[in-house]
Amino acid sequence: FNNNIFIYEKIIDSIRILNENNKFSNSQFLIAVGMCNFEIFQQKISSKELILPENVKLVSFAPQTEILKRASLFITHAGLNS
Repeated sequence: FNNNIFIYEKIIDSIRILNENNKFSNSQFLIAVGMCNFEIFQQKISSKELILPENVKLVSFAPQTEILKRASLFITHAGLNS
């Protein structure tokens, strides 16, 4: 699923819906999408095709060990390094 940006877009849409219902509007979300996908998302954001919720940050790579030290929740695809 790594190259399927549809999955990431659904995650972002789900966060948007949760924010609208005040479920997670005070939470911060970090989504690591990979380098190729990151460039695609940067273009979508620049062209206003995609507007990220304020509490979502997209990155190409995230240091999982460091994030786990501070995270309340970690969702993974259960890959080799997760």
